Order: sequence, then C-alpha cells, then structure tokens
Amino acid sequence: MMENTQFTQSDVYGTHEEKATIVEPVQVQQPVVVQLTPKKYKLWMLIGILMVFGSIVGGFFALTTSQPVLALLAVYPFFGGFIIYGVAKFLAWWNNG
Repeated sequence: MMENTQFTQSDVYGTHEEKATIVEPVQVQQPVVVQLTPKKYKLWMLIGILMVFGSIVGGFFALTTSQPVLALLAVYPFFGGFIIYGVAKFLAWWNNG
C-alpha cells in the first residue's frame, strides 16, 4: 500500500540554505541593417533618367518645330541616359548586393 506522506513547505520550495541558481541574461543580437544604395549611385541614376526624358521632350519639340537635325541630336542623350542609368544601377547592385 501507499504511504500517506506529508510534505512541508521547505520540502516543496527548498530551504533558505540552498543557493539560488544564477542565470545569465540572454544576449540579444542587434538586427543586421541592410545598407541602402549610396547617394552617388542614386544621383547618377537620376541623371540618366533626366537625360532620357529630356531627350524625348527635346526630340518631340524639335519635330514639331520642323527641326529634324535637332531631333536627330536628341538621340544621343537618349541612349547616353540609358547607358548612364544602366551602369549606375549595376554599380549600386555590385557594391551593395
């Protein structure tokens, strides 16, 4: 048969002579911050976009004023803007992932 055992408070919670276990605080790691694209690449991308849109507007303006030579000259900044934008975008990706 089972014995009827009485527990005292010191049996359940321990006595005052027992040393408490010291728990070290958990070190929380700071989140990794992703570096945003540097301003120099954003500036060059903006310059490329402005060249593309500026040459489109300039080309339409030159065609409406019967100046086909100016419209032809607007082609160069158009493609130059694409090249500048593409290179800046590639460099931003290359340096920052």
